[in-house]
Amino acid sequence: MLSIQTFTFNPFAENTYILFDETRNAMVVDVGCYDRDEEKELSDFIENNKLNVKAIINTHSHLDHILGTYYVKDKYKVPLLIHRLDESTLRMGKISSQL
Repeated sequence: MLSIQTFTFNPFAENTYILFDETRNAMVVDVGCYDRDEEKELSDFIENNKLNVKAIINTHSHLDHILGTYYVKDKYKVPLLIHRLDESTLRMGKISSQL
């Protein structure tokens, strides 16, 4: 059975989801964690539930949906699934979040 954990992150109150099943394989959708506390909240849930993150899915690359994408990608060494036409917006988000 599929389980869904929802987090509300960043000043935009964006929803981030972790989808997982009884095998403990997981996907993280729209990683919007903005600061270290939110990154820790997400990582703690993954670690406490012994989840094996397999991929990140970005439904679209608005800034509030991508703030934590590179954090999860780097931490768990997983691929990012995103529409090819949204890749340039994703790259601009990384620059914008560092300003």
